[in-house]
Amino acid sequence: MQLHGSAYTSIVQCARTVYRTEGLGAFYISYPTTLTMTVPFTAAQFMAYESLSRFMNPSKKYDPMTHCVAGGLAGGAAAAVTTPLDVIKTLLQTRGTVTDAEIRNASGLLQAARIIKQRNGWGGFFAGLRPRILQTMPSTAICWYVPTNLSPRYLVVDIFTGQHTKWRKRTLLRARKKLLDIVEARAVQRLD
Repeated sequence: MQLHGSAYTSIVQCARTVYRTEGLGAFYISYPTTLTMTVPFTAAQFMAYESLSRFMNPSKKYDPMTHCVAGGLAGGAAAAVTTPLDVIKTLLQTRGTVTDAEIRNASGLLQAARIIKQRNGWGGFFAGLRPRILQTMPSTAICWYVPTNLSPRYLVVDIFTGQHTKWRKRTLLRARKKLLDIVEARAVQRLD
């Protein structure tokens, strides 16, 4: 349904048509490629983030901008590295909409890669590189910024009262004291 000029008017209609014409396997044709792409993307993103944040903030002082910028750049780098797998995944996911018999019958990662190489050369694996990087950078910047800047101060919930608390350290100390009190009370009960 994300394709321009899609013939489908709803998700249900799309799912029924795909199921009838291509079978259940059509819903999972790109799953191995997606996994093959996601694992290296995440690994590259974490490695780039750690390296960039160490470079940008060697003192490791609290700096929200470091998380945001390093996260965005790390996401862009990971997107660039995994673009060839994204191109393969896209070919597999859209194969049911094309009339080309070779693409329509592509059955997996290697066959899709072979088609891309034959038709577009090595450059075909980097189709859409810039838009993918530009799409990924803001979302990964936000993903690195929000947890490191909001959760320690504002989103912590006291596990005993259920209330939001402003300072994490105070909550953790209170939780630790309550847990120690519970353990001590149970130990005393066992002795009696």
